[in-house]
Amino acid sequence: CKYRGGGVLSVGRVQTPTLKLIYDRCKENAGHEKKIEYGIKGKIQGTNIELELDKFRVPKRDEAEEKLKGLPLSLEIISTREDKKKSPPKLPAILDLQKLANTNWGYKADETLRVVQSLYEKHKAVSYPRTDCNYITKNTADKLNSRLGNFKDFKGFEHITSKSINSQVIGEVEAHEGITPTGVVPKGLSEAEESVYGLVVAIFLANYCDDYQYRNIKYEGKIDGKEVLKGTEKELIDPGYLKVYKDTSHSYKEIIPDGRYSIEYEIKEIESKPKPLFTQATLLEKMKNVHNEEEGEIKEKLKEIKGIGTGATRGAIIETLYKRNYIEDQKKSIIITDKGKQIIEILQSEDSKLLDVGYTADLEYRLDEIIKDKGIFNSFLADVNGMCASMLNTLKDNRRSVRFVGNEKNRSEFVCPVCGRPVLIGERNYYCSGYRDGCKYSVLKNVGQKNLTANQLKALITKGKTGLIKGFKNREGKKFDGYLVYNKDLMRLEFTI
Repeated sequence: CKYRGGGVLSVGRVQTPTLKLIYDRCKENAGHEKKIEYGIKGKIQGTNIELELDKFRVPKRDEAEEKLKGLPLSLEIISTREDKKKSPPKLPAILDLQKLANTNWGYKADETLRVVQSLYEKHKAVSYPRTDCNYITKNTADKLNSRLGNFKDFKGFEHITSKSINSQVIGEVEAHEGITPTGVVPKGLSEAEESVYGLVVAIFLANYCDDYQYRNIKYEGKIDGKEVLKGTEKELIDPGYLKVYKDTSHSYKEIIPDGRYSIEYEIKEIESKPKPLFTQATLLEKMKNVHNEEEGEIKEKLKEIKGIGTGATRGAIIETLYKRNYIEDQKKSIIITDKGKQIIEILQSEDSKLLDVGYTADLEYRLDEIIKDKGIFNSFLADVNGMCASMLNTLKDNRRSVRFVGNEKNRSEFVCPVCGRPVLIGERNYYCSGYRDGCKYSVLKNVGQKNLTANQLKALITKGKTGLIKGFKNREGKKFDGYLVYNKDLMRLEFTI
């Protein structure tokens, strides 16, 4: 369906619920009301080990300061230690490579799929890529073991400790196995191909290495036998597969013996955070595990079909949303555009089934049933045709009202904290692109006879409050210092001293 801006309005059984996920997350993120609480942390003097006063949170700083005054200057620190180990990562499915490539190098999901497809088709260097599986068969494992020597010149090969691949990757295979190198060492790779191929090889070689082993250490310092300072650290025992496949989720501090130590206390400010905006990596994960926020039969159906979309199609679905100008990037995050937001709200006004991930799950189930019973095809087709006709009429009826601000030159990097639409840059202010629909959000560039800096404007729009600003002037020309706060209830800027 074409709309008046010359673009295309499209919906789909996977595309639309995916867009709804992004819409909901952007709305929740923009509408988050910051809450600050105060706790107390204690640093063990002479070390970089920090403990926290357990179960202590208060809404006012002066309450925390009063509590701090009564804490002892030294404590008997006792530790409990537990040795743990972690196995190498399982062989990657395409989703795993897409998430890692997005996190490591910023590659979009569809781009990663194209790269892996090239490694498979052109270079014959990896196995079939369009897979949702993390396992291989025993027969494939034996073949890979026999080709292990082909990788002797790769970084990390010297750290392998076994000639047989880890048994954890041998398991039930539904359609296609997990992605592995074939043993063919490719030449003439592009930078992206080199990066992704190196990732596949690193995970493969990691499964010929020992487990990563560490010691989990819990420190406790009891205060009057009731309250307690707590903290957890890790001690490295054996890096194992980390020598081959770098896992950046581990950090270590010095380890101390039990005993009495002096404690340096300070107030800890704890600010509530909204759920972060999606990145390509986290959106892919959400699409696969969307069942986590459902209940009952729908939850089980979505879990069985492994979410919305497949490993082979999710990247293309996200790319379609970009091409339709429904979403765009804001640094590393994905945000919904004004056009995308309007599409969702039009469908919401019609109570469209397409917004419901449960409907997508039901369609998948009915398609599976058709394979078993061809006789139900006609009724299925009639239902789908009816739904499509309804959606087409909805889009046709509303296409004249769709306005798209995604390509306007005066668009800022910010999202309106009131309604979630993009924020535009005017000559004298930043204002919401939803002003035609009644959103009155606006932030002046010059306040109190003082031009706000880019960082001050950013803080005001994203956090609702600036840091201390010096040099404001009142109407009489008298200077004063203060903070700028945006009052959402009154839709205006206010000073706080």
